[in-house]
Amino acid sequence: MIASRDLGIATSYLNSGAYKPALKIAKRLQKTTPRDPQPFNIAGICLSAMNKVPEAIAQFQRAMKIDPGFIDARHNLAQTLILAGRHVQAIKIVEPLRDSDPTACFFLAQAHVHLGDLTAAEVAINQAVTLRPSFAPAQNLRGLILANLGEETDAIAAYEAALSLDPNNVETLVNISLPLARQNRHAEGHEMVERAVCECWT
Repeated sequence: MIASRDLGIATSYLNSGAYKPALKIAKRLQKTTPRDPQPFNIAGICLSAMNKVPEAIAQFQRAMKIDPGFIDARHNLAQTLILAGRHVQAIKIVEPLRDSDPTACFFLAQAHVHLGDLTAAEVAINQAVTLRPSFAPAQNLRGLILANLGEETDAIAAYEAALSLDPNNVETLVNISLPLARQNRHAEGHEMVERAVCECWT
């Protein structure tokens, strides 16, 4: 019961952005409940937020070693590997989940984009959107990939899908303005930029 209570406290600290106290509790729980992967996952999130990426990766790897089926740790590890520029390793982490996990497909697409393989990235992001059409970041990334492939009409449609789900997302607003301008839809593109600027100031 004490471990469960402390885990709840650590999670509460984590959710409020209080990373140091969350990390302190997670480290203590690692000693008292060493076969529970959750304290290692929490520690990894804290360390990543504190820009201690190598340490974060080690924590996520430990969580996965304890429980290979711990999906949150697998996602967090893949995301942190991408941030660290270790894209091939990230692909290996999420590839086994590509048939059923939209978040894994999203990270898979990100990794392929960084490696310059837009064809593989498009396949992965299409799978993410198929599995979860309401996944706004995936729709945005799909637009970015399609735009870089020169498929600007489809890119705009993907960005519009993302904005229908998250109308005030600054990144998507900026992204859609570029293909709109290239299609001589300057007024619409300018409107999107103005909306993005307004969001930045609110």
